[in-house]
Amino acid sequence: MDAKGQHLGFVNHATRAVSWPGWRSPLVQVRLLMGAWAVAALWFLFSHSPAHRESEFNPLAAALATNLSPDQGYRPTIHLNAPPKAPAPSPASPASPSPAASALAASARKAALDAAHAPSWSHLHPSLRHEVSERLASFPSTPAVRLRWSNTHAGNAASLDAFHSRWRGQPLGAPADFIIGNGHRAPDGAIEPTARWRLGNPTDAITICLIGHPGHVSPAQQAAIGELIVCLESRIGTLAIHSSQPTPPTMLAAAE
Repeated sequence: MDAKGQHLGFVNHATRAVSWPGWRSPLVQVRLLMGAWAVAALWFLFSHSPAHRESEFNPLAAALATNLSPDQGYRPTIHLNAPPKAPAPSPASPASPSPAASALAASARKAALDAAHAPSWSHLHPSLRHEVSERLASFPSTPAVRLRWSNTHAGNAASLDAFHSRWRGQPLGAPADFIIGNGHRAPDGAIEPTARWRLGNPTDAITICLIGHPGHVSPAQQAAIGELIVCLESRIGTLAIHSSQPTPPTMLAAAE
């Protein structure tokens, strides 16, 4: 018997029950009959509700939602009413350095060769050379050299350390090991160690930051890069030289 026949049978039994001669009051019979019809209507609505239909097993839906897992061979994995799988995001390709940064890395090696043949040091004073030698002894492996610009018009090690520790929440200050001035707030070509170089843990790269905007390197800054690389390589051997994208202006603008 289908669901509709069951509902009609239930209503007929209820009608005969309330029509029994013992119930002599017509008012009572009318109320009971209305109640029976109300119960039957509620049961009919519940049995045909979407939630009730979804709870029943549907072989067709199960067959359509069958997903074959390649790692399980021929065994299918069945998901009832399985949602469609979202496509996997493609891995982001690493950003290539800008032409200015690539040119800086290429010219740094030439500057180091020129500094190695120079008769004297012009930018790296003896006390800093001694500090570099002692500090490099704590490096577990040979680091690389990373070059970058501050992307500011002016600055020095003290101003960049103060800005990054106070406004950027970096306890060791500027994210660089050496700052090379451009004549604004620091002499042109002046090499200054930062708090990170003196207090931070050795990393896999020594970062040299040039004060100025991308593509602008003064002759004094170029010579300072060469001297610093020669000093580093005389202690730990030949270093790989890389360049990174310049910092957005908003990060260091307050340090000018």
